Amino acid sequence: MRKLKLFSLALMALFATGVWADGVCTELVPATSGDAPAAGDEISLTTATGGSMKALTSNLSYTENGLLFGSSSSTKAEVTLNHLMKVGTVITATIYNANNDKKRGLKLLNSAGSSKATWQKQQIGDHVETYTVVEGDGLAGSNVFQLQRAENAYLKSLTVSNCGAELFTLSSAIDPIAAEGKATITLSKSQVAEGATATATYSDIDLLAYDFDEWVISGTGATIDDAKANPVTITMGSADATITLKLKT
Repeated sequence: MRKLKLFSLALMALFATGVWADGVCTELVPATSGDAPAAGDEISLTTATGGSMKALTSNLSYTENGLLFGSSSSTKAEVTLNHLMKVGTVITATIYNANNDKKRGLKLLNSAGSSKATWQKQQIGDHVETYTVVEGDGLAGSNVFQLQRAENAYLKSLTVSNCGAELFTLSSAIDPIAAEGKATITLSKSQVAEGATATATYSDIDLLAYDFDEWVISGTGATIDDAKANPVTITMGSADATITLKLKT
């Protein structure tokens, strides 16, 4: 039975029971034998250039010891969390070392690429490494951090506890579709917690072809303050949402 399928069921159970915000809020057991994180997992891995981990490369592969980070200096994995992290959030990684002739491990970086911790051990076997989020380290309040290899390293598991509110994706669209490219929409943020706000601003409307009509929001519980405003303020609901700029000829 595939580990990630079991994990997805565990996540559903956590949501159902409401036990989420103060305990272990997300966990990844890196797959073996060619398995990989799937769309919708609470935590996902991508290569440094983006894309699916299922696309195995010479520097990134699945083994019986976990997910192997290769020897290329450019090899890294970006770990994207769907939850805000509070001060006090603990990131815990289990790293496997296959031999003891070199120090092997992972480096923890914030979304700006600044190194926050280096996890290296020389002994063969599993090593549990932790990092506690502090104010000003570029991790608190963020939903992105990176892991980067330090010599070859195997990532066996990754857990994050004491997360904040779940984040939902805010996207934009233009109606009618034929008007795409005839106006620009700028969002103040693309990941928003339930009850939090973001703004959408339109600009560069091709006035020879279209005029502004109104804003329309879709997504469970999402609302806007004024359909005719620019910028418009969006209050996020409990799901992903799309703010649509409606134009008229």
